[in-house]
Amino acid sequence: MGLLHLKGRVSLRTKRLLMAEQLLLNMHKYMHDFKRILDTAAPGDLDMLCEQYPHFYRFAKLMEQLAAAIAAGNFDDILGKRQSR
Repeated sequence: MGLLHLKGRVSLRTKRLLMAEQLLLNMHKYMHDFKRILDTAAPGDLDMLCEQYPHFYRFAKLMEQLAAAIAAGNFDDILGKRQSR
């Protein structure tokens, strides 16, 4: 595997983590609307929204990961990375 290919992979991973961190930091602004969607969605609506709107899927997935972390009491791996200790 070439150095340029590795650099591209690291850059893409870093960009994805920064986007996830920004979403996590700002998601409180959208939680009320997201909850309303969850409460009023008909069967299949969420799947359709996730297919049509990739960022909606990412938000929903991050909410799912956050809920699982809260339930487990584990916040070290919410964004798919370990905190340095």
